[in-house]
Order: sequence, then structure tokens, then C-alpha cells
Amino acid sequence: MPQRYVVGIGAVPRKNINRAAQALKLFDKKIDLFVMGRPWGVGLQDCRNVSFLGYIPRGDQPAILAGAQLLLYPSLYEGFGLPILEAMAVGCPVVTSNISSMPEVAGRSAILVDPFEVDNISSGISTMMSEREKYIKLGKEQAKKFSWGKMALETDALYRHLVPH
Repeated sequence: MPQRYVVGIGAVPRKNINRAAQALKLFDKKIDLFVMGRPWGVGLQDCRNVSFLGYIPRGDQPAILAGAQLLLYPSLYEGFGLPILEAMAVGCPVVTSNISSMPEVAGRSAILVDPFEVDNISSGISTMMSEREKYIKLGKEQAKKFSWGKMALETDALYRHLVPH
């Protein structure tokens, strides 16, 4: 892997990799975008700054994220947005969408961008690169707010509330 790279996750159209690649090119042509996932109808195989890594085993993903300059995740829709927290947990700052579930998951610990505006995504990348250390710290704190154990406890409490004994 090169020294400076950005990670994208998922290559289905809703992950918005096309705009992510365009925005990254506007920001800096020397940084590559590595996409974990196969290119399912994305059409960027000929872009020199985009490489599709294909399937990456879950155990290898944290190392790739930890070495990245940032996670570029301008998805058009997510049910939750787990990759945001996974990146934050390993010290990878995040630029993500200001729509769907992403703002709730990211809190104030990521740069939120309009996923339909390439210039806005590029501006988010620029801001992140200049404030990267701040967002690494904020991201690690944000990731601590979420856990499977906490989710299980909250789900149990909800069920107990809905179905009294």
C-alpha cells in the first residue's frame, strides 16, 4: 500500500464511490482511493486513482483502515453505518454523508458532507486533512459510545418495556 491513501467501503451504487473518486481527484491527484469490495456496476475501473481491493476478510480490515488518511464514506443511504465506527475505533478519521443514519452514528466526530455535491465532498476531505488529529481523537471517543453489549442491554430494556411481565 502507498503511504497516502483513502479508503472507501462497498462498491454498490448507493455507496457513492463515483462521487468519492471525483472529489478526491479535485482534492489531490496523488492520493489513491482503495475500495474494499468489488466494483458492482460502479464503472470506475479505468480511474487511475481508484483500486478495488475486492473482498477483504473482517480481520484484515482494521489494519487497512488504520493506515489510511481517512475513510471516505459518502453513502446515499445506510441502515446504521457500522464502517464509520469501525474506522473511528482504529484511529481512522471519517468523512461521511450528512443524510440517513450517518450523522447520528458519527456525531460531531466526523466531517459531514452533502453526498450529492462533489465539491462539498472535496471540501470535506480538505478540512479533514488539516484537522486530522482532532478528528482521530474525537472519533475514538465516539466509537466508545457504541458496543454490541450496550445494544443488547438497550434492546432487552425495550422489550421489557413493551411486554411487561
